[in-house]
Amino acid sequence: MSDRRAQVRIYTDGGCDPNPGPGGWAYILIDAASGKERQACGGNPDTTNNRMELTAAIEALKALEGARAIDLYTDLGVPPQGHHAVDRRLGGAELARRQEPGPVGNARRAAAPAPDQLALGQGHAGDEYNERVDRLARKAIPRAAHAAGAEATRVYLRIAGPSGSRRGAGGWAAGIVRSGDVDYLRGGFTSITANHLALKAACAALAHVAPGERAYVFSNNSYLHDSITKWVEGWRKTGWIRKTDGKPVRFREEWQALDRLNQERDIVWVRLRVGEAGGEDREVFDLLKPLADAARASAAGRQ
Repeated sequence: MSDRRAQVRIYTDGGCDPNPGPGGWAYILIDAASGKERQACGGNPDTTNNRMELTAAIEALKALEGARAIDLYTDLGVPPQGHHAVDRRLGGAELARRQEPGPVGNARRAAAPAPDQLALGQGHAGDEYNERVDRLARKAIPRAAHAAGAEATRVYLRIAGPSGSRRGAGGWAAGIVRSGDVDYLRGGFTSITANHLALKAACAALAHVAPGERAYVFSNNSYLHDSITKWVEGWRKTGWIRKTDGKPVRFREEWQALDRLNQERDIVWVRLRVGEAGGEDREVFDLLKPLADAARASAAGRQ
């Protein structure tokens, strides 16, 4: 950062999961003189990583009451090797002009204030505030998806099973929300891995979503989420063979089935971390835990 004394420190973050897809942004403002903090977050159901990073910086600058000397910690346009000080006048208008052309950028250029001096610092540098603002932005992602899916079908998935790659009894539960009503499903297996269990749960739940129906699917399983949003398309192109070792994709038949179900429906996949869920998402997700546990216990009893 620069050697002048900043009046305000700003930490921002934003991102999507997947990208593009539902996104969240957040900022924390810290007044150097008083130490008082202000924070805010928000989201968009259909956006990109860059737009959310930009939105976080713009919203933070708009929240200031007049021009000041600012230290802004962000991943937006900062070289990964270290800090970058901007000596000439640099405000939200220039940030917007660099990152987002067109009507949206024009509107934000007009709205964002221009501080007297602004220094950019690298985000995600292990700082306490970096970690806090990252959590705020991530929590905003499922909220944005939930708001967008208020009129659409929402599917919640939860599993109870062995950890890691170990095999054992496993149970799953799903809650399908339509027009305020919730239908619950569950099932279990006597010997299965956690990832295989999550995949089977998704196939079973999507079979209850009609072809062409729009649905938001919430899951806390990273293997399921990352595979369906990032890897499945590549697997399909390679004939379901992994490029890394030339071997068939694990659980190939189930992945082919889920891929068909996914393509036949208008699905938005949302990663819902257990500790970050809120509101109705948290309520439904919490109700699924005893159902998944019961399904696992029932499967264990059949061994």
